Order: sequence, then C-alpha cells, then structure tokens
Amino acid sequence: MRILIIGSDFKSYNHSIAYAFQELGHHPIVSSFKNPLYLYDSFLWRILFKSINKLFNGYLYNFIMNSCQNYNYTKFSKNNFDMILFIRPDYFSQNFLKKIKSEWPESFMSCWIMDAFNDLRNSEIEEKLKVFDHVFYYNDQDKNILEKINKSSSLLRMAYDDRYYVDKKKQNKKWKICFVGSLSKNRLEILESLIEALNLYEEAIIIAGHNQGIPLYTRYKKNKISWLYKKNIIKNQELSHEEVCALYNNSEICINAHQHQNQGINPRFFEIAGSGAFQLLDLKLLSEDIIIGRDIIIYDGVDDLISKVSRYKDDENLFERNRVSKNLYQKVSSKHTFKDRALKIINHYNLRISKIN
Repeated sequence: MRILIIGSDFKSYNHSIAYAFQELGHHPIVSSFKNPLYLYDSFLWRILFKSINKLFNGYLYNFIMNSCQNYNYTKFSKNNFDMILFIRPDYFSQNFLKKIKSEWPESFMSCWIMDAFNDLRNSEIEEKLKVFDHVFYYNDQDKNILEKINKSSSLLRMAYDDRYYVDKKKQNKKWKICFVGSLSKNRLEILESLIEALNLYEEAIIIAGHNQGIPLYTRYKKNKISWLYKKNIIKNQELSHEEVCALYNNSEICINAHQHQNQGINPRFFEIAGSGAFQLLDLKLLSEDIIIGRDIIIYDGVDDLISKVSRYKDDENLFERNRVSKNLYQKVSSKHTFKDRALKIINHYNLRISKIN
C-alpha cells in the first residue's frame, strides 16, 4: 500500500509512523515541515517572528505555512496514494486539505490529532476535521466532541519508537531523579518543591528541551528558583531520542508530569516505559490494559509525589521499582509501539475498502 504522511517534523513522529508502516510491508512517503516559530534556531528570530506575526494578524505564519505546503505538494503531487495520513491537521489550511482530497478522491484520507482538542491552534479546526474520512484522537476526553464533528472518529493513543527506546538494563544509575520536557508553570512548581523538600540538588537532572534559545533565568526569574541556573541540573537543549533513552536508562526515578489533566497519555509515558525505566505518573486516564499499582505508580499532587520519591529512591525499594517497570515494559513493548498504531490505522483503511466493495 502506498501511504503519504504529512505533518510537522516535531520529534520526528512522522518518520516513526512511516517506519512502522514500512516494517509492515507498505510504502510510505513522508512530507514534513517546521513550525515557523522554530524555522531558525535563534532567540532573535522567535521575537521577530512573533512581533511581525502579531502586527499583521497572523499573516506571516499563514504565508510561511502556505509556502511550505505548496512546496511540499510539488514534491509528491505526481504520485498515487492509497492512504493519506495528516499529523496535527490544525497546521494546514482548509483549502490545502480540500485540495489534497480532490486530487486523490479514492484515497483513504485520515488524520491523527496527537494533542488535546482544546490545544489545537485555530478556530477553523471543526470544519477541517469534516474533510477527513477518519479522525484519530489520542485524548479520551475528546471522544464526545470529536464524534459530533466527524462520526468516523476513534481513539488512537500515542506510542513509542522501539528503535530508539530500549531497555539497556543498567544497574548503576547516575541520577536519582530525571525529568524531560518543557517547563510549564505547574511542572516548574512541582520540580522546585520536590528538589527542595528532598535536597536533591546534586542528584536530579532536568532537560528543558523546548526552551532552546531562551535563557531560563529570563523566562522564569519571577519564580525565585535561582538553584535552577546556579546548579548545573538544567540542560537547555534538544536531545535526540537516543540521548533521552540513555538518560532514562541512567535514572532511578523518572517524573512524568503532564502539562494539564485534560489531555491524553503523553508519548513520554510510553518512551520511559520502553526504556525499561521506573516512572511516577500524575495521570489516571490510562489504557485499559495498564493496571495502577502493578504496572505503574500514580502520584496525586506535590505532597504525594514527595512522599513517593522519598520511598522509591531508597535502594531497599529497588526490587519494587524493577518489578513495576518490568511489568509496564512488557505491556508497552507488546501493545504500544508505533507498529501497533499503524496496524490500527490499516484496519480502519481495510474496513472502509470493504464497505465500498
């Protein structure tokens, strides 16, 4: 089957799902683009872009996006496709979506939202979603609203790429605590409270990957967290998947704090689990096959997190950490890779074909 995958190059998820299709014997083509805000790795570019874009009511963003989409279109327009999969459809103009639909009317055109519905980037998203033959969403709480917009919608959770995230079975861990992700306000407060309460200044590592080019002391100086930049525990940089996996392999406890509670399970949950690492999770909306207490340990608020980190960081609980992380690894490695998600997408394609025939 010939498959076109179109979307942002964020974290290379396009290529992860493409690789999964390829492993299943299909022929994917990937068409990626950058978010205009990150077009250049420069703090000055971001300030300039935001200023001009705001001055002209979003014109610069739309101009760059439309230019990228039209350029990419010329690269794949001469091919035929059985399936077209959009990642994050809110990035695309409605005219572009309709153009693709009219150009390949026989293709199964679907999208994978990969974000909470309320976090999508524009007000026209409802009309855009009506263009697709099927909509895949990853947030359980979006079920009702999305099925009203497009009746052909279904849950497709995030996953992990098992080429990158593997259990290296390291015995001697360098870090007690590890966190990887953007430092939203709630995450920052949680980490600050945890590290101060347990005096983990020298034993915690935080990778604030999404803040590249923005000095942390400028962005967060109002939060009175001088230890963040005085102590060498912040690495303000993007890491490759392999580097993140090595970090998880080298940490006794990985903290997984979602930006807010009305979103689905983030990809970090599967990536930490696929690395064989132990994690403490703040979200209770889990996949039906994952059992709290046996496969994952949940924390409820800062005080509970401090209590559980204090408990599980001790070597006497090494057996318990290994037991839980091993149970979760077995679950995600058998049911939650991108290959498993590709199979579900293909099943919907086959269902549509059978109805047509």
